[in-house]
Amino acid sequence: MQGRISQLVLMALAAVLAVLVLQPVETGSSGQAIKPKMDVTVVGPVSIEPANRFSENTRLRIELAYPPDHPLAQQPLSHAVTVKIEEWVTAVYDGKNGATRLPMTISVERGQADVVLKSVADYTHRDRRNSPVPRVRVSGPHESVLVELPQWVDMDGNGITDWLERQVALLLSQAKRRGNAEILAVLGSLGGWQESFKMDCGGVEAESPDVIRISTVCLDDGLVNRHRLNVEHELTATLLHEAWHVWDIHRRQLSGSLRGYPASGYGRCVPDTQPQTTPLYRLSCPRGYVYDALYRKNEEAQAEAFAMRHRHLFN
Repeated sequence: MQGRISQLVLMALAAVLAVLVLQPVETGSSGQAIKPKMDVTVVGPVSIEPANRFSENTRLRIELAYPPDHPLAQQPLSHAVTVKIEEWVTAVYDGKNGATRLPMTISVERGQADVVLKSVADYTHRDRRNSPVPRVRVSGPHESVLVELPQWVDMDGNGITDWLERQVALLLSQAKRRGNAEILAVLGSLGGWQESFKMDCGGVEAESPDVIRISTVCLDDGLVNRHRLNVEHELTATLLHEAWHVWDIHRRQLSGSLRGYPASGYGRCVPDTQPQTTPLYRLSCPRGYVYDALYRKNEEAQAEAFAMRHRHLFN
């Protein structure tokens, strides 16, 4: 019986050796295992996917080639290699709200593989200059490459963050298709919209009273940015609220009763009774805030009531 077991062990070892002989490790001119050259590049512009919460989609191309000391130098690697993709420092690719979950592994076949990384970055400040830019590391058997993947991009350079531009465009289109007479009248007074880099949520400025400003950021009390994912239709509400102000200005112009119209939230601090040369925000007034004589509190209430009334009707 013992001899039978030994014979079976020897047969198994022989089979393993046969596999090793039939599938030798690829080597370079030095006889050592090859170390393929890896390149990682971003292919094409970042695209916005409306059906995936307006995610920013970045295509990475991973290429593996034979090294310089190999007879097939610079040609695509012929065998499959597994690589790992992981995010450093930041946590943008967390698998939430339609984002890709990293780390992940993929197989690079015949020297090339494309992978699309989807992100729904939820920054809490409209000024992203100090926000960390995600870095993704792609690791092969012998080499790693770091790639920076900027978020909240403006690929066409028109001054508007792409995901915000696409989302507002869709909201405007849906609102017009809805056919609600009140909404159509308000939106019909708009001369356009721009991204706001000076205030959160949105506003209307005196120098261009037919244009509304909309920010990428609108925080609630829990510091959740309700604009990025249109939480509880907050982006919709901002659009409708500020559009109402433009409509109100327009109707006052027609009636000849228009007075100056400063940006939403401007006024003066208590106990100062003199008009401010520099606009102030309510949060900058430690002793309290009063509306400027040129800005009526009831107008703000009417704009908000209009937004609350219609925010759920579309999108």
